[in-house]
Amino acid sequence: MKFRLRRGKPVRRVIRKLFAFHVERCRSLLAADESQVGRIHEVRKSIKRLRALVSLVGQGLGSERRWFDRHLRDVNRLLSPVRDAESLREAFDRIAVADESPPDEFAVIRAVLWSWSDQHERPSDVAVERACRELSRIERRWKKARLKSRGWSLLEDNVRRTYRRCRRTVCKLPVQATAAELHELRKLVKQTQYHWEFLQPLWPVRLQVELAELETLSDNLGAHHDAQMLREWLDQQAKFGLTGQAAQLLVQMLDRQQHQLEEAVRRTAPLVFAEPPRGISKRLKGYWRSWRRPTDEPASSERRPSQPTLLQSVAP
Repeated sequence: MKFRLRRGKPVRRVIRKLFAFHVERCRSLLAADESQVGRIHEVRKSIKRLRALVSLVGQGLGSERRWFDRHLRDVNRLLSPVRDAESLREAFDRIAVADESPPDEFAVIRAVLWSWSDQHERPSDVAVERACRELSRIERRWKKARLKSRGWSLLEDNVRRTYRRCRRTVCKLPVQATAAELHELRKLVKQTQYHWEFLQPLWPVRLQVELAELETLSDNLGAHHDAQMLREWLDQQAKFGLTGQAAQLLVQMLDRQQHQLEEAVRRTAPLVFAEPPRGISKRLKGYWRSWRRPTDEPASSERRPSQPTLLQSVAP
């Protein structure tokens, strides 16, 4: 089931169906064969979409919003060690592929890393059981929850609030940002990305361009975080004798990669979030009104938005 608005369907009904779908998807994946590659990663992606739905209707949920967000976050944390093991291998592979002639000693690091990740690539039975129990609690409470608004009024304030938080974080990013600060930015960008994914039917061609920009920004921040995790893993393994020239070279390569990724983020993030929150809200509201009309194309007054997209901004 695509994470999208549906024409002719009440927003509240679509959100309820999407929430139920992703909860059930999480349970099915957790109950699947352990040999299924990437199943925990898919569970975590569904949890993030559930959290995006909660933030998307936050005002309509009232005080219940924090409860849902906290418990969904707890489910993700139960499964995070598995995803961390996958991320470490992906980060190492990116480094190895980038280097045309990696030293032979990298094979030793790779063997140790794969041995370590093999021990963490499957969640414990206790973690799976607790995650399923939490999902059942969340599902029961969601069925009783009442959304206090409808239509665009249910979404408008929450879309603007998340976008504004993201934009402020970009504007206040220090010259020498820490890995933790960039990771916090990544989480906000990811949530905005899911909001744009949900709203894409309002104007598919235009919002798909903006969604692609958000995905690229999120991917760069994610790769930076994975590289940081690999650095920290190397620091831990140094206590057990994994040192030497190869380890030092790997750290240098990680430094270079993180610097390049941070530079890419600093170039693109201000452009992606150049439009003021009030302008975003007004523009999306215009798309919504046009989308609710019989025609599929936005009204002529909305065809020339005041703010350019990133691709338009960097065009010669």
